Amino acid sequence: MILTFFLFYFIVNKVGVVDYGIYLFVMAITGYFGILNLGIGNSLIKFVAQYHTEDDKKKLNEVINTTFFIFLFIGIIGAVLLFLIGTFLLSYLADTFSALEAPNFYNKARAIIYFLAANFIFGLAFSTLRGIIAGIQRYDILAFIAFVMSLINLSVVLIVLSLGGGIVDLVFYQICTGLINFIIIAFYIQKKLPFVKIKFSFVNRSMIKVLMDLSMSVFLLSVFITIIYYTDRLVIGLLVDVALITFYVAAWKLYGLPAQVPAIALQAIIPAASELESKDNLPGLRRLFLRGTKYVLGLCFALAVPLFILSREILVWWMGSDYAPYFIVVQILIISLFFDFNNYVANQILTGMNKIKKFVKYYGIVAVMNLCLSIYFVQLGWGLTGVALGTTIPFILLEVFFLRYVFSVLDIKWGTYLKKVVARTLPFALAVGILLYGILLIRVPEVETVRWHIGLTDVGAYFAVGFTIYLLLFYYLGLEEYERKEIKYIISRIIAKAKSIFGGTA
Repeated sequence: MILTFFLFYFIVNKVGVVDYGIYLFVMAITGYFGILNLGIGNSLIKFVAQYHTEDDKKKLNEVINTTFFIFLFIGIIGAVLLFLIGTFLLSYLADTFSALEAPNFYNKARAIIYFLAANFIFGLAFSTLRGIIAGIQRYDILAFIAFVMSLINLSVVLIVLSLGGGIVDLVFYQICTGLINFIIIAFYIQKKLPFVKIKFSFVNRSMIKVLMDLSMSVFLLSVFITIIYYTDRLVIGLLVDVALITFYVAAWKLYGLPAQVPAIALQAIIPAASELESKDNLPGLRRLFLRGTKYVLGLCFALAVPLFILSREILVWWMGSDYAPYFIVVQILIISLFFDFNNYVANQILTGMNKIKKFVKYYGIVAVMNLCLSIYFVQLGWGLTGVALGTTIPFILLEVFFLRYVFSVLDIKWGTYLKKVVARTLPFALAVGILLYGILLIRVPEVETVRWHIGLTDVGAYFAVGFTIYLLLFYYLGLEEYERKEIKYIISRIIAKAKSIFGGTA
C-alpha cells in the first residue's frame, strides 16, 4: 500500500494526468468484469476452510477444480467481451462524449483493453490458487508473496518509465509480472497440499450447486460494490473530463488509506466465521463482530481523523498545488467511512455464515442512489464534489437499516453495540479532531487561506500527533484489560519471531 501510494505520484508525473486518466477510465470499465467472479471466490474460501478442517481430500480437490474450470470458462467469455469493447464500444464513446477528446484516447485505451483481455483468460482461473491458501488460513504465505510482488512491481514501474515507456507499455509489463505471482502461489500449494491436482476429471457437477448457493448472493453484492466504487470514474470521464479522473483518484487514494489498512486482516474472517457457524457458536460470532468492529473503528479513526484535518496539506505535499482544491473530495469521502466502517467485519461474518441476502439488498439501494445522485450533482455543475457526495450520502442514510439486520442475525442489542463499540471509539475521534484543528488555528491563524504552505515536517508532525493521541486514548480507554494483555502477548510473540529470523535470541 505504501509503495502504491508513492508510485501514484511517480507514474502520474511520468505519463501525465491525461494518459493516466485514460488508464483509470479503462480500468473503471474493466473493473466491472470483476463481477464475473460470480462470488465463487468467497465460496471457494469458505468450503476450502470447511473441507480442510474435516480433512476431506476428495471434496477439496472437487471444489478447487470445479472452481478453477468454471473460472477458466468465464475468463474466455470475459476476454471476448473485452475485445469487443475495445474494438467497438470505445470508438463509439470517443465519438459521442466530448469529455473523452484526449490525444490518442482511442488507440491507447484500446491497446490497454486488449492486454487486459489476454490476461483475463487465465487470470480469473489462477485466482483459484490464492483462494486455496486463504481457505487454509495461511495468510502468512499470502503476505510474504504480496511483499515479494510489491518489490517486483516497483522495479518494473521504475525501469519501464525511466526508459521512456508510456502507460500502455507499463500495463503490458505489469501483466507479464503478474504471472510470477501465480507461479509462486502454485509452488506453495504443491508444498503444503501435495494431494491437490488440477484435473478436469475432478470437476463435480453437484459441487457447482454447492458453490453457487452462496456465490449468487456474493455475486450480487459484488455487482453493487463495483457500481459504488467504479461508476464514479465513468461519470467523471463521460460527463466532466477524462483528465479529472486522475485528480479524483488521488483524493480517493487518500480516503482509501484508513479503509484499506484494516481490510488487510479482514479477509481472514470469512473462514473463521464459517468455522464458528459450523460449530453453532453464536456467542463466538457475536464476540467476533463486536471486538472486530471495535478494532476496525479504532484503527480507521486513528488514520481517518488526521487525514480529514490535514487532507489539503497532504494532497499538496504528495501531488502538488494543482490538487489543493480537491481536498474537499477527500473529506466528503472520509465522512462516509465513519458509517461504512461498521460494515467491514459484519460483511465478512455474514458471508462466512451464508446469510448476506438482505445485506445485498442494502448495498443494492446504496449503489442505485450513488449512481443517480452522482449524475444529478454533476448535472448541477458540482463536478468532483458532487460525485463524492453521491458516494457518501447513501451510506449515511441507510446505515441504520444495515446494522438492524446484523443485530437480528447475531442477536445483539443496540445498547450493547453503542456501549462496547461506539462509546469506545467515536468520542476519541471527535476529541482528536477538535484538538488537531485547534493546534492548526493556533500555529497558523490564517489556516483557511495559507494552510497548504505548511511544510512537510509540520504535516508529518501534526499527523503523528493526531494518530498517536487517538491510539493512546483507544488503548487505555477503549480496550478492556484482557484485550490489552492479549495485544501485549501478540506483540511479544512478533518481536521474538523477528529476533529468531534475523539471528537474535528468541
